[in-house]
Amino acid sequence: MDPRTAYILDYFRRIYRVPAEVEIGYGTRDRRINIHAGSGRFFEGDAPYPAEKVIWKNWRERDIPVLFGGDPQQPLLTVEGGRAFIHHDLLAGAFYFLSGWQEYVFMRRHTALRYPHRDSLQARLDCAHLPVV
Repeated sequence: MDPRTAYILDYFRRIYRVPAEVEIGYGTRDRRINIHAGSGRFFEGDAPYPAEKVIWKNWRERDIPVLFGGDPQQPLLTVEGGRAFIHHDLLAGAFYFLSGWQEYVFMRRHTALRYPHRDSLQARLDCAHLPVV
């Protein structure tokens, strides 16, 4: 498993206290919890995530931005035969925000001391107030 994915999955397990025996698969369909792998080679590049590719999904009566989404027509989550399917790559989106990817990419190109919030994906989507991770 990619180290970025493992980092976020470990973070997820700790926050939500998911026991180790609960199998979580990334890009799988045969585990108890299956997460769509949709980031492709994005993190090999040096571009910020394009705002126009963000899809919005409703979760617990709140619209949240989803990066690296799968089919926009798919719900965020379905349960079939005792297996959960997360149809959008929430792990890659969490890594994007938690790692400060947009700041990292910006600082590689500029000599500024700080990353301007107005240039952030959160500012462009007006979602800085949402707990997106």
